[in-house]
Amino acid sequence: MECRTRGGEAELCGFPEYGTPSSPPKYYRTKTIDGYRPVCDYLKTTANVVCGAPNEFSARDGQRWGGFCSYNSLDCSFTSNTFSKYDFFNTGGCSAVEPTTNVSAPACSADPNVSSGGGWVDPPVITTTSQEWEARSECYETGSTYRQEMGGYWINELSDEDTEDDAINRLLSGGGGTWGSWIAQGATGCDTVPPACCLAKYQQRTGDSFIYQEAEWRVIVTGLSPGSSYSIEVDYWRSAYGANSFSLFQTLTYVSSADGSGIATFTGAVPNEVGYETYPACHV
Repeated sequence: MECRTRGGEAELCGFPEYGTPSSPPKYYRTKTIDGYRPVCDYLKTTANVVCGAPNEFSARDGQRWGGFCSYNSLDCSFTSNTFSKYDFFNTGGCSAVEPTTNVSAPACSADPNVSSGGGWVDPPVITTTSQEWEARSECYETGSTYRQEMGGYWINELSDEDTEDDAINRLLSGGGGTWGSWIAQGATGCDTVPPACCLAKYQQRTGDSFIYQEAEWRVIVTGLSPGSSYSIEVDYWRSAYGANSFSLFQTLTYVSSADGSGIATFTGAVPNEVGYETYPACHV
């Protein structure tokens, strides 16, 4: 029996969950940002003026955040399309007019406490896939004006979960997808128990990466009757990943026909399940 393997370390990418993570932790390739916060200023030219005095209205400004940050599922490349908008009014009163002028964008890692200078209720309301901050509605004195914070919100939402299958596909589409050379069991590089050249393994993930390796085997039999059908039995030995305690898992039968030269080639893929290591052996 000869074997070959391919694979390596597969890695998930994306934004981690908020709050207490799942087990194993989940990662999401897209983070959507949305938020809005209006503010009004009132001059203190009249004695005892307070927020909301229409004759003392000075200016209104507002900010709106929006956009997304994402990782490509094929190669984990990063894309940012996050932006912020701002508008300023000297007249017209403190009305809820949409801000329209672009200014600098907050980073994908920003939250309102970082980018907006306070005035937010903290901590935010959190689920594993969302964070939501509420802006305070309050009036306070600042220099020659009274400032009225008119509430608002900031929401971060995660979506497009990156999965172990995605990580395996990226691994096998890259360098980890190249099959090694065929090596006979018992030959150098395949002379241990379990035989390294025949070992399929799939590590149970606890973080953002895990070991994944596929294995194939083949048996070539010569001197047979051309055109005749033959069968062999292959035993599969399995152990919990890393335990190195193998026991017979299953025995399967494979059928092949001899070619015109009397040669029959039997091939198979070694079963590969999460949390296990498995290798094949000819049934005796």
